[in-house]
Amino acid sequence: MRPISYFISTAYNFLQKKILVLLALFFICFIAIPGCKKTENFSPSKINAPLSLNVSDSSMILNETNKFNTAITFNWTTGSNYGSNAPITYVLEIDKKGNNFAGSLKNNIGKAIYSLSYTTSTLNGLLLSYWKAPVAKAFALEARMYTIIGDGTLKGDTSKVIQLSVTPYQPVSSTLY
Repeated sequence: MRPISYFISTAYNFLQKKILVLLALFFICFIAIPGCKKTENFSPSKINAPLSLNVSDSSMILNETNKFNTAITFNWTTGSNYGSNAPITYVLEIDKKGNNFAGSLKNNIGKAIYSLSYTTSTLNGLLLSYWKAPVAKAFALEARMYTIIGDGTLKGDTSKVIQLSVTPYQPVSSTLY
């Protein structure tokens, strides 16, 4: 049989450890709670911002020596899903000026992508084949971005129209005889 002093000392050690743990928790809470700040008015600038589209260069003359280089880059803001928590799909439309996007080239970009670039050869090919633009003459285009929210039941946003002027080149034939 153990003496009573053993039980007293064991209980004292147990209580001493409990008190140390409680004191540590108290100090952690005392330090952490004042560090919390109210953030309900926080709104990052790019999240749920109005949809806007911008372009790296609105007037360009294309040439074959730069055919593998980036000719144009479109960037846009996130737009808003209006609190629905539904994903936003982005669609970039490009058409010849004055056509009211009736025969536009629609690029379904997808979700969570905020930039699209075209190489010189790709843009030149679109100008010549899709819009039948004349070679070595400035051709006026318009571009805009619109969003599809979720499955399309919610109306998305449409950006302002951007005016572009692009001068295409006649590509050198890739076949030699």
